[in-house]
Amino acid sequence: MSDVLERAPDGYVEPQAVHPHRLNWVKWGLGCFGVSMILISGVVLAGLIILPIAFRSLPPEDQSRLAEKIPVLGTLRPTRVYRATTLPTAQSVDETQIAAILSVALVTTETPTPTVTFTSAPEPTSLLSTITPTPLLGQVVAAAATNTPQPTPTSLPTAIPTNPPTPTEPPLPVNYHLTGIKRVYQKWNDCGPANLTQVLQYYGWSGNEDDARTAIKPNADDRNVSPRELVNFVLNKTGVKSLVRVVGTLHLIKRLVSNNFGVIMETGYNLQDGWAGHYLTVLGYDDNAQIMYGGDTNLGFGADGLGQQEKYDDLDKRWQHFNRLYIVVYPRERELELAAILGPDADPSYNLRHAVEFAQQEVKQDPENPFVWHNLGAALTQIGDYRRAITMFDKSRNTGIQLPWRFLWYQFYVFEAYYKMGYYNEVKDLANVTLANATIEEALYWRGMVEAAMGDKASAVIDFKAVLKFNPNFSAAADALAQVQNGTFQPPVAAKQASP
Repeated sequence: MSDVLERAPDGYVEPQAVHPHRLNWVKWGLGCFGVSMILISGVVLAGLIILPIAFRSLPPEDQSRLAEKIPVLGTLRPTRVYRATTLPTAQSVDETQIAAILSVALVTTETPTPTVTFTSAPEPTSLLSTITPTPLLGQVVAAAATNTPQPTPTSLPTAIPTNPPTPTEPPLPVNYHLTGIKRVYQKWNDCGPANLTQVLQYYGWSGNEDDARTAIKPNADDRNVSPRELVNFVLNKTGVKSLVRVVGTLHLIKRLVSNNFGVIMETGYNLQDGWAGHYLTVLGYDDNAQIMYGGDTNLGFGADGLGQQEKYDDLDKRWQHFNRLYIVVYPRERELELAAILGPDADPSYNLRHAVEFAQQEVKQDPENPFVWHNLGAALTQIGDYRRAITMFDKSRNTGIQLPWRFLWYQFYVFEAYYKMGYYNEVKDLANVTLANATIEEALYWRGMVEAAMGDKASAVIDFKAVLKFNPNFSAAADALAQVQNGTFQPPVAAKQASP
């Protein structure tokens, strides 16, 4: 039988041999995409874990700087848990006792003399002491007497002064604006150094905000730079001069600004999480619009560059929170001119007596305002009347409106008054409430003073060392530490009392 070759059907194509090395691009692409997604997911996941940790480990000022450049980073800032929204209330106050105190003159009002000097309270609470000898304490006041009426022993007004122009004063311009002050952007909690830099550069200072901040505020986590620290820096590190006074008026601020003096006000400030203190450089004013123009280092100088528009009434209300404190920076050669504008308040001793009488009138007019009671207590503390001061401080924490929880980040006379009168537990309680929310060197200092006074030397040494680690410039803490360690520390001798 013969072999038969079968014919393949028509249309049949011999299958091609499969080449094992030819790539399947579809499968390869899908595989690469899958691997890439896994890697990207890993990087994103690692970033979500590592980035917040790395960001939060940065100093607060670096966090603030990066958040300004990359706003989304602001969401990575740690959430701070604050344990109080107001300061704790004090023991009940005898209203009869309050009335008895307010019914008498708390100070005498003798005319300043060229020989007057003022010895301040301990350094942590001193605002008005003279850091270097200055003619403003004596002969300048006398030299200005020809231009400024001097008070008689009964000349302080019985009502809150408004300081209207007197016949010897030239009339103020209806509006005025300084030229030459440029905005300095503040860093985290750096409004003090930033505002001071704005004013110093106006006078030709060649430094910048970093120079002022690193000298005044060695620790970036420092929540508050006091007026005393700002004035110290000006006097010791620049070629111009500075002073700080209280119970200013908007009329006085306008007169200073219209005469081209650099002025910084300390005011209350409303943040999203509550009240805080803030410095404000005054750029000008407009009486027609009832507006002060503020060079705000946080909010900026406004869309038109003229400054934040601060309504007179609102600004004065917030300024009252700090007893209407103001800082003037000025050239040495203009000291006589400044003294003539300030009048008797150029003398710091007179200014404190003025502050007592001013606050005494304000508490009568607005008895539910805790800030005015505190202002009176602070003024009495600075003249050494601790007994009446603690009654005022008690009252400030027993009105219908409570003081905000950040208040003792900026105000420390309450610690001094209670300490001087032997109310040690009150000092510790207030210090501990304050320190529960932030590291405040002054609160640490006063807690250390109480611990030392109560014989707890070990705790006092720990607190004083913590103060100096936080701020090596705090010389009073160094002095107290040395006294505790060498056995020479002496507690206050005042007996505990609170009657008028």
